[in-house]
Amino acid sequence: VTIDINQFWNLFTESRLASPGQIQTLFSECDVQSSASQSPESLAKWIVNRGALSSYQADILLAGHHGPFKYGRYSVIEKMSDGPLAGCFSARDQKTGYGVILKFVPGKSVDDLELWNRIESRCDKISAAAGSAVASTSPSLLAFLNPVFEAVVLPRHRFVVSAAPAGKSVDRLPRKSRLPWLQACAVMAQAAKGLQAIHERGLLHGGISESSVWTQPGGEVRLLMDPSAAECGFASQAKSVQFGQLACLAPEVDVPVGPKEKLPLTPSAEVYSIG
Repeated sequence: VTIDINQFWNLFTESRLASPGQIQTLFSECDVQSSASQSPESLAKWIVNRGALSSYQADILLAGHHGPFKYGRYSVIEKMSDGPLAGCFSARDQKTGYGVILKFVPGKSVDDLELWNRIESRCDKISAAAGSAVASTSPSLLAFLNPVFEAVVLPRHRFVVSAAPAGKSVDRLPRKSRLPWLQACAVMAQAAKGLQAIHERGLLHGGISESSVWTQPGGEVRLLMDPSAAECGFASQAKSVQFGQLACLAPEVDVPVGPKEKLPLTPSAEVYSIG
């Protein structure tokens, strides 16, 4: 879809990503910036550089759509294209102002109520596990499990909301700055605390790898878990098992041969993966 500059302004207004006053101010400032109004693309880039749109939001407007950008109380900011959170969306909780991560159930699975019930049950248990860790009087249990806030059902969408992790996942650390072995052991010992909180709720993580372990700016560690990645104690199908996960699998865990076969996991196998 090809749009002109006037259509872009109209879509920007209809999106409600900015107030009418903010849009009018941008329009007035852009009017004296001749280079910004040469094309919809240059205009979008100028507005992104001003911080009034994200790159993802601009791409949606340039494609001829005014959204949607708001799902319930959550406003989508950016789509993550690489790293451990690829395919997820960074968003802002309009009620609290906090940054969150949204993981949508694929369109073909939206109407699978049995699948959604399993995901919702896992979300409730993970949320309880994270809450008990934060409420614990033992400092060693603080902030080791990345919080999962809720599973949301809308008329046309279903998604899981979790806290936006700070810092970096272990697999994203520069090769030249790999952790010394003693520090690496301390990091994974903290991740094991988060895994313990999951196991105590009768759940399995389902995807232990370097990408699920995040080091925070203050030195704390959080274990990330995707509630939709594994249900009923089994990992996802073979096509969704990433290379990093294969490298961490316990030797007794067999890689599935057929598309309908699943990886049998146990708590002890996941402890091996942490090691």
